Amino acid sequence: MLDVSGHYLYMSDTGIDLISGATVSSSSGTLTEMSKSPWPDEGGCNPPPNEAYNWAYPIALAVDGTGKFLYVSNIGPQNISIYSIGANGAWNFVKYYVPSSRYCTGNMASDVPSNYLYVVNCDSPAVYQGSNGIAGYAINHTTGDLTPTPGSPYTYPAPGSYNIFSTPMALTVTP
Repeated sequence: MLDVSGHYLYMSDTGIDLISGATVSSSSGTLTEMSKSPWPDEGGCNPPPNEAYNWAYPIALAVDGTGKFLYVSNIGPQNISIYSIGANGAWNFVKYYVPSSRYCTGNMASDVPSNYLYVVNCDSPAVYQGSNGIAGYAINHTTGDLTPTPGSPYTYPAPGSYNIFSTPMALTVTP
């Protein structure tokens, strides 16, 4: 995931619950590992009270349009980790967002001005994990908080019987 400035690249290592960061050379495209990278994904390392999971399994990353927040979709605890991004591209854990239905298993993308975050198969009580739900969230650019958009979750193309192999693997929003 490239940040909005194009200077920082973030990568999730799902198998070991780490997120790496690299700076991107504007002249050559060369990647250089950031100081203190990789970082643990706090989405599962410090679970909320009564949380059964102690691993994150980060599957997708998104950055808000201000470049101030990094969002990580975690399969393990089925939550979204929210991190603040510093001036040097390094980030700090802010909080978890736990969808009410606890389905948060897929990729994510934000719209071009990054006022909204869309997450595949997240927060969809009408459909089950592995089906065709997309949750929409409004992004608070001051706190990083997520608020469900009206009508979310959305079903595409229509409700039906799906299995785990029906999970969408990619999501993008065009200008």
